[in-house]
Amino acid sequence: MVGRRETRMVDGGRCILEFEGFCRECRDSVEEEELSLLYEYANSVLCPVLLEAREAKGGMDVGPGGMRDLEEGSIDVVLLNGETFKIRFRNDKKIKDVKEEIRRKSQIPVHRQRLVFSGQAISPPEGSSEETTEWRNAEPHVPFGSTLQLVILLYTEEQDRGFGGPLGALTGGAAAGGGVGETVEEINFVMTWTHGEKRDYGDGRMKLRYLNGTCIVYDSHVNQMGICDFQNVRGLSGIVHSGPANEWNASQVMTVRLRQVSRDARFLFFSLSDSRSFRRGDLSYFRDPAVQLTDARTGRDLSGRESVRRGGTMGCVLICVAWRRDRVAPWRVEVIDSPCRANFGVYDQLEQLCESMCDRIKAREVEGRDVNF
Repeated sequence: MVGRRETRMVDGGRCILEFEGFCRECRDSVEEEELSLLYEYANSVLCPVLLEAREAKGGMDVGPGGMRDLEEGSIDVVLLNGETFKIRFRNDKKIKDVKEEIRRKSQIPVHRQRLVFSGQAISPPEGSSEETTEWRNAEPHVPFGSTLQLVILLYTEEQDRGFGGPLGALTGGAAAGGGVGETVEEINFVMTWTHGEKRDYGDGRMKLRYLNGTCIVYDSHVNQMGICDFQNVRGLSGIVHSGPANEWNASQVMTVRLRQVSRDARFLFFSLSDSRSFRRGDLSYFRDPAVQLTDARTGRDLSGRESVRRGGTMGCVLICVAWRRDRVAPWRVEVIDSPCRANFGVYDQLEQLCESMCDRIKAREVEGRDVNF
């Protein structure tokens, strides 16, 4: 079957038509009540378009046996930075293997992935594991044609209480390499990179360029509370900047003192930007930018090293956000990895990006119940 493709809304449902004037099964219009009858005849031989249409209606197959799950289909995956991609698989695939498919598409390690559907984290039934549980038995059930939120989690207070692992407890629990009951009171956000070659920028002298680490803080109403960078090292309560980098030290550290952060602070955004003038910055000059979280007092690794993948030729990348639901809720740190055209001292576009991320996180919360990872 060849021809053009068209998407129509039919009585609140979606019918996808592909035809040379019309489709032999779909014709050029389909009423909602006719869809269930047509599904019975939709298969890869007769009408591949209707296979997509019934997938879009919730991943269910309607036929002589009544409603049943599709054996194979696709799911859209969306990241906090707005990036979206599609994966296709059979519903008897293990949860861990589905995450491996996501890794191949996004380069995000499996252990970093947290999948959320309708406000609930995807997980195996109690007593089972991701390695043994098939996708169709995951909780909650995710029909083909759905959209999953992919959360890239660096660290959370509410995880690993009582055991070690890459996601540790900031308070009252164990972190990677730490013991049970240890309390993390200060976190270092260590941002590193490798210098590019020295260049002449017009004054006859060969110079290195440096990156600037920045933290921008917002309250629950997305009102900006302040900015901390290498020229404003103590500009925010509970957040301290290590100061400028130099030729021998390609890194900057921002220390977050959890007990001293303002109770009104809800979102802490961390970015790296080129120190060159606005619109001339280029992160591709710098090699291997990354972020790593450590216990500021003991030096213990809390997150592992997370590479920045999407800096490109823009002047700034929004690396991650630490956020909490309210004043007493635990903090979480999620990867964003979203570039923009901000530079040191000119943060307008970076601020707009941060504010849009605040709105996305709040919207994600509204979708369902409280998500625990």
